[in-house]
Amino acid sequence: MTVRTSSNFNHVSDFAVTIHNNDDETESEVQVARIDTAHGVTHFDKLFRPDEPKASFDGTICDAIDRLTDNWRRYAESYENNR
Repeated sequence: MTVRTSSNFNHVSDFAVTIHNNDDETESEVQVARIDTAHGVTHFDKLFRPDEPKASFDGTICDAIDRLTDNWRRYAESYENNR
């Protein structure tokens, strides 16, 4: 998991929290799921389902970390099943 934030740690309004998976076939690291504030709105990129549109996410950076930490295994398994 990687966490990127803005430089203002007292008021985080710009962030990205990403789950990565090691792809044994390509020997590379791939992003599986990401919650970020890109494009001016907080949203959930379910990269393990590439045809699914971005989902709105109403939460803070801590909520994003919790969501991805709690569900990383399911997202990684979905990635493997949808390749």
